[in-house]
Amino acid sequence: MVLLALTFFTAGTIICALAHDFTVLLVGRSVQGVGGGGIIALTYVIVTDLVTLRERGKWFGLISMMWAIGSVSGYEEPKASLSCYF
Repeated sequence: MVLLALTFFTAGTIICALAHDFTVLLVGRSVQGVGGGGIIALTYVIVTDLVTLRERGKWFGLISMMWAIGSVSGYEEPKASLSCYF
């Protein structure tokens, strides 16, 4: 299932990269969203399967912290990389 989610995400990325108009870009982002949602959900399923109940909260907190840091810093990086050209 994880490989299927990764395949959807990768296919959506390729569709977006090759898009020549907005409609194809929307389709690619939709396919990416399906894959990304599968990756998020299956990550929690895998952690639930592998980690004991006592330590599960710590692992869920670490995973959520990684998503939060990635969401916040992901928006700052393009601005910083573009500022070197001005």
